[in-house]
Amino acid sequence: MLIGMDVHKHMVNITEMEDDGSVKENYEIENREEAWNTFVERYSSMKPEIALEQSTSGKYVARILRNRGFSVHLADPEKIALVFHSPKKNDREDSYKLAKLLRLGELPEVHLPSEYSDEVKSLVRYRKSLGEEVTAIKNKIHAILSLHGITVDATDIFGKKGMREIELSFNKMNENEKIIMDDILKS
Repeated sequence: MLIGMDVHKHMVNITEMEDDGSVKENYEIENREEAWNTFVERYSSMKPEIALEQSTSGKYVARILRNRGFSVHLADPEKIALVFHSPKKNDREDSYKLAKLLRLGELPEVHLPSEYSDEVKSLVRYRKSLGEEVTAIKNKIHAILSLHGITVDATDIFGKKGMREIELSFNKMNENEKIIMDDILKS
């Protein structure tokens, strides 16, 4: 048995397909934990192959199903778009096409990382964003100082000596920039 899922934030369209390609059932469920518990109960003994498109909501569903022992295949959304170039595009049709491509062995898949790998990637992305925020803040400080011809005579302008010099140069800034600089330095 094969299942194609068109996953959205609140709803999921499901096509249940037999191995011969005939559609046994097409239905919708809500994308919430209670509905997934019912789905798992219904299919746990059958262990169907499940195809769904990679997206934020799709990854959520893939994790739930993978953690419950299902064989989950994530479709590459860019490559799927090339296959789905049909004027008859709707959730029901999309879930059918995902099941059909899986049955034919033509589903363009992307790797479904392990839960641990996802957690590590999440931490790395967060750490990277913090670094980008710090860089943006430092660039704002440099811009305000440059705008007023202020140079800081310190090896590290963000060290103790440099920060003292910046604070002493507030009198060269207009009121708006004093407020901005004060706010940046306090954060």
